[in-house]
Amino acid sequence: MAPYIFYLDVVVEQTSFALVEQHLPPLTEGEFKCYIRTWLIISSCFGWSKNDFWSSKEDHQKTNACHFNFKDKMNKKCFDNIMRELRLTNHDPPVYRNFSGKFVR
Repeated sequence: MAPYIFYLDVVVEQTSFALVEQHLPPLTEGEFKCYIRTWLIISSCFGWSKNDFWSSKEDHQKTNACHFNFKDKMNKKCFDNIMRELRLTNHDPPVYRNFSGKFVR
C-alpha cells in the first residue's frame, strides 16, 4: 500500500500543482490511473507512434492502424499535459546553468 500512497501524496499532488501553475485543470486520482494504464498499453505495443493511439484510422490490415484507440478513454491533449508536467518528487529541482550562462531552477 505504501507505493500507492506515495503516488497519491507525491506524484498526483505535485503534478496537479504543476498543471495548475500552467493554468490547466488539476489532476485527479482517476485521471492519473487512466494515464498509467494508457502508458502501460502504449509501452507494450510496437510499430505505432504515440499519436497513432488517438488516430481516427479504422483498424484494417492494409492501413496498419493501431488496434487500440484511446479517444474515448482520455483526451490526447490531457495525456500530453500530464506527460509534460509529471512530477515524481516533492523536492525542488537543483539550480543549473543554462546555455546562456544564467543560473536557473
